[in-house]
Amino acid sequence: MARLIAFAEGYQESAHAVGAWGGSKASRAIGRAVRELAEADTLPDPNDSHGFVPRPRDARVETWAHAHSVRRTRLVLWYQADEEVLTLFALTRR
Repeated sequence: MARLIAFAEGYQESAHAVGAWGGSKASRAIGRAVRELAEADTLPDPNDSHGFVPRPRDARVETWAHAHSVRRTRLVLWYQADEEVLTLFALTRR
């Protein structure tokens, strides 16, 4: 069963900052990556790295998350996951 997908505060702004608008080639690649993560049997993926999510300078709390490269793009999805929920924190460029 696929995980529910949750968007953390700031995700939408980060997606817009890298030009990931609805209907774009990048947004379709992101959608595929999110679907694959949500449906994965185990996470993190062996190819994923981890670290602190890049945040604005005024952010008071840092978040530790996994970084998943979006295929055929220079984009990275920052996420946390358990068995039930996939939470997306940010979208950044490599």
